[in-house]
Amino acid sequence: MKVADNSVEAVIRQYQVQLSDRHPPDLIKVLVRMVFAERLGWDAARLEVSRKTGLSESELLQVYDPLRPLVEGVPIQYVLGSVLFHGLRIKVRPGALIPRPETEELVQHVLASGHAPERILDIGTGSGCIALSLKQGFPNAEVMGMDRSPLALALAQENGAALGLPVSWSQRDLFTDGIPAGPFDIIVSNPPYIPSSLMDELDPIVKDHEPHEALFVPGDDPLQFFKVIAEQAVLGLRPGGMLWFETHHDGARAVARSLAEGGFEDPTIHKDLSGVERFVHARRREG
Repeated sequence: MKVADNSVEAVIRQYQVQLSDRHPPDLIKVLVRMVFAERLGWDAARLEVSRKTGLSESELLQVYDPLRPLVEGVPIQYVLGSVLFHGLRIKVRPGALIPRPETEELVQHVLASGHAPERILDIGTGSGCIALSLKQGFPNAEVMGMDRSPLALALAQENGAALGLPVSWSQRDLFTDGIPAGPFDIIVSNPPYIPSSLMDELDPIVKDHEPHEALFVPGDDPLQFFKVIAEQAVLGLRPGGMLWFETHHDGARAVARSLAEGGFEDPTIHKDLSGVERFVHARRREG
């Protein structure tokens, strides 16, 4: 790749110019750091002290390659092809939801719950990030991830193989196939909860690139998936087994009420690191 100026500073300047209509300066700075970290293995300190450094043709290709899709609005995670999730390198691509930091917090809550589970089910597994993280944390447990999307399951299988974490994957539709045969000690899910009527209010970088079936409920009831999962989990969990949800910040209390009315006890809401009510767990009643 031939350019007039092969310095790191020139690369940064091109990112600033070409992304200025789409992102604020602080976010562009973060994107540049992510590109240099992923493509060249540079940390933020090295990037800062190397601004006058010239890059080789190979290095220039690696750091300029992500710029065009970023200008087109493709999420940085899809552009780079992976994210670090709970210490695991998780491959991501269109067809599966991009793992979020809040979901790492969900995993932390489950791992800290005091259980020594024998069987775990992750409903709507997507990239497999939750199931694989729980398998890493509970190595003696049998962990299963289910999803209706063959694209998502193929990605989850790739991630499991790459990480050497044996998780069982099942292509199932929650509404027509139901969950696999129990009993399970833990069922966990980060299901769709955005009413389709609110689609236009979502950030285009999410709405235009991430799978709608992982984001939106078919109608206008944001609790639709939570209710169906709870109905099946009350039969699929062992007595005393735990159901864990990640929810929308406006929906945690409604989810907790629904669980209390549906065969679960001690529904508890947990806040995320931003102080938002994000997670709900409850226990299947004994007996």
